[in-house]
Amino acid sequence: MKRKILLLGIILVMATVFFNSCTKTTKTDLFSSIIKNDDGDFRGLTLNTKIADVKKAEDKEAMTNETKESLEYKYKIDKDSSFDIICDFDRKGLYSIDIQTYLYNDNDVAVAIKKGHNLYQKFFDKFSKEYGNPEKVADKSYSWSFKSKSGNDATIQLIDNSELDEYGSVNIIIEVVE
Repeated sequence: MKRKILLLGIILVMATVFFNSCTKTTKTDLFSSIIKNDDGDFRGLTLNTKIADVKKAEDKEAMTNETKESLEYKYKIDKDSSFDIICDFDRKGLYSIDIQTYLYNDNDVAVAIKKGHNLYQKFFDKFSKEYGNPEKVADKSYSWSFKSKSGNDATIQLIDNSELDEYGSVNIIIEVVE
């Protein structure tokens, strides 16, 4: 009897170890979720691609609105963090990717604003490393110029509106320059 209980215990432990090794438990932070991957011009998206290509690259469960000229997505990371993406299209394809973050803290607005500043700094460092020194547009607003994967001139604008909005509010706009 003891042998059967021991054997059952061993089987349960092995099953638990196997199950846990197959289960993805990594928590993704907001920065990594927004970046998603380094393919394309941003998030795996390439400017001037067709709407169908963007729909394949983004999570269909996150889509909140779709028209012939626009796709909108909302991604919730945790109870205090989310971001929206608006992709705009013209006859050539994707011409604008607009990302807006929402970082809250119910107990302390200053903590939420600091989270916004920290996220802004991560993006500032990333874009400066990839595209060089930015052009200052306004206080906490910078712009980088680059050549898109589709060969077009493009810009990235990074804006920190955290103090103004009273939560962690960072806006990233990637656009084709006509």
